[in-house]
This record gives sequence, C-alpha cells and structure tokens, in this order.
Amino acid sequence: MEASETVSKLADEVGISRQRLYEWRDHLRLRGNLKSRRRGRSDR
Repeated sequence: MEASETVSKLADEVGISRQRLYEWRDHLRLRGNLKSRRRGRSDR
C-alpha cells in the first residue's frame, strides 16, 4: 500500500476491495506479521 500510487489502483490490481486492504493493514498493525505466525514460528 505504501509504495502503490493509490489504494484504489492497488485494490484493482489484486482484485479486492479497498476496504479489504485497509482491514488487512489494520490487522497487521495490531497483530504483527501474520506470515511468520502461519508457519508456526514463535515471535519470541
């Protein structure tokens, strides 16, 4: 999102709504990197 020209353009490129992008961003900000947790690694 930060490197994209606009959030709307990015949403169109990946085929999702702007709202979904904002939800994902907020989720990551609150809970950290989801990718590492999905692989079963500890954040400790």
